[in-house]
Amino acid sequence: STPPGKKDRVPSPRLRGKVRSDSVETHDEIGDGGHNAHLPRIMEQLRPHIEKIHATPHKAVVAVSGAGTQAVAWLLGVAGASRTILECLVPYGRESMNSFLGFEPEQSASAQTADDMARAAFKKARTQLEDDSPAVGLACAATIATDRPKRGEHRAFVSAWDQEACTTYSLLLHKGLRDRAGEEELVSGLIVHALSLLSGLESDVELGLTPGDSLEIERREHPSPLAQLLSGDADWVV
Repeated sequence: STPPGKKDRVPSPRLRGKVRSDSVETHDEIGDGGHNAHLPRIMEQLRPHIEKIHATPHKAVVAVSGAGTQAVAWLLGVAGASRTILECLVPYGRESMNSFLGFEPEQSASAQTADDMARAAFKKARTQLEDDSPAVGLACAATIATDRPKRGEHRAFVSAWDQEACTTYSLLLHKGLRDRAGEEELVSGLIVHALSLLSGLESDVELGLTPGDSLEIERREHPSPLAQLLSGDADWVV
């Protein structure tokens, strides 16, 4: 097992546009497909996955910025959402993000910001539990296609946080291949996939990755319970 606080790279089998529970470290050569899919078809593909999520005891706070609002709509659009979703936030503006995190992040779209958002979401989830259900925090920090050309990369970072570990998905999109709607669908699909795994499920969500996209996944176990207590990530130690 991975020592507390250490990084654990996820094994990387070759998949064709899919991400499964034994997911990938890099996806530089994944097969074609799907980036222009229509919303109704995507929703029907994801419905069984979301129904399974809603059937688990996990309770989530979800925070997205820059992309991921379609995932929120999908999760809330399937019956049983109240069993899973405690709260959804979109801290898009600078002050909104600073208020959510309690500080100003160095970058609006980075792995660190996504991790900080997921940690904050996890802490909010714990305060809203009414029973002993597992609390989870899920976050996305992204910069994708917009109504004007962007100089930098189109990228998204999804972070999944629970009591044991934090898993970060770093997605670099093939710039210019998709419009904003296409990039939003891909990022939102990744969020649903991440929540499936965070809920203890297997996942074969079809993402529609292409050879020009790159996805890296990194899992880091949390420090010892005492260290979490001192950092504020735990309220007590048994």
